[in-house]
Amino acid sequence: MVEVPAGPIRWQYGLRAEDLLDRDWSEFARPVEALGHPVRLELVRRILTGTQTTAELLELDQFASTGQLYHHLRQLVSAGWLVSPRRGHHQTVSTSQTGNERLADSIQSLPGSFDGFRSLSVAEIGPNGPVFAGIGDADPAHSGAPGPDTVFELGSITKTFTGALFADAIERGEVSPDDPLSQYLDALTGTPAGAVTLASLSQHSSGLPGLGETAVASTLESLLLNENPYASTSTEQLIADAAVAPVDPDQGTVYSNFAVALLGTALVEAAGVDDYATLLRERLTEPLGMDHTVVAATADQVPEDAVPGYLLNGTRAPRWWGEEYLPAGSATFTTASDLAIWAQANLDGTAPGAAALQPTAPMGTDTEIGWGWLTSPSFDGTGAQTWHNGATGGFRTFLPARRAWLWWPLAVAGLAAAAGITVLW
Repeated sequence: MVEVPAGPIRWQYGLRAEDLLDRDWSEFARPVEALGHPVRLELVRRILTGTQTTAELLELDQFASTGQLYHHLRQLVSAGWLVSPRRGHHQTVSTSQTGNERLADSIQSLPGSFDGFRSLSVAEIGPNGPVFAGIGDADPAHSGAPGPDTVFELGSITKTFTGALFADAIERGEVSPDDPLSQYLDALTGTPAGAVTLASLSQHSSGLPGLGETAVASTLESLLLNENPYASTSTEQLIADAAVAPVDPDQGTVYSNFAVALLGTALVEAAGVDDYATLLRERLTEPLGMDHTVVAATADQVPEDAVPGYLLNGTRAPRWWGEEYLPAGSATFTTASDLAIWAQANLDGTAPGAAALQPTAPMGTDTEIGWGWLTSPSFDGTGAQTWHNGATGGFRTFLPARRAWLWWPLAVAGLAAAAGITVLW
């Protein structure tokens, strides 16, 4: 067991670092040693307890908060830079290619490097509809570039689904933006979390932490051991965490998976359906014909043909599934063709809950937020774009749904596998 003095730092998520770390870590010694760097467990713990200088180590000038420190630590650990071993092979996109040749060539000519990626799947929406292209081998067990129906993990772009479900529920008269959360989740009556509004949950301004207490602990363990952070989660646990969660009215805007998960749970109750999967299917994916888009509350609900994700160092990423954070994007599976349908429906206003794209509040400098969707200046400075991104273990995604010019280029890009959506220039 590594012994590190308890530090005074409190986590942004409401759980004291010393409480999380004051446990018998010997059970993790063998798997961490198997990763190749057992000594780095002490390094991670020293960072979290504030007894290790971080600025030089992480090549950052400063950390504005413990939450920011934890965010960067998660990025580094999940990328394999602190715990996982460097593998002997170098990972990059192969020469495999499929689909529209012009689109594939335009991807290949983009500035920058694809190092660390395994493959990319791309959709471009123009006046004549979408075209698709894939680059690189999506699955090392089966050579070939991903096609439009290759299944990958979507991540937090799911929040645009939840935002649309919120807008749709408002239109149906089932909820109002200013309704308190406890109106739909009775167990939160009389708690700080129960008093926050549905609108604030969608806008990341509720004052709730980024994750519930249970998810904070499981996320750190999953990063250290390369495991699914949501495997043991449930809706009941989400509500129990909310019942004891701190709410800071002066917190301002803090990106919160916790808040969006609670919003989705409230929408399920308001609609009178069994679960988030049912709500998503009945109101969004089935009406739009997004037949390959599903969420996985259990391991057996993960699509069998979903491609694997990999970390930057070539380590196979764990498959994510679990009920608690489904509305926030913990375990959504989709394809480039389905995302093209979603983007097109939002562009032409035919998507259920399309009003979710309209900004309703500021979110940081030069950025506004609607119900889930973000609007900010375009990367080239020529207009505005409405968008969302996402990340899970081994996948990275980006989806723009509105630009100030005619063509609407989209791309599905993955971290060492086929994955989400990114802009092409």
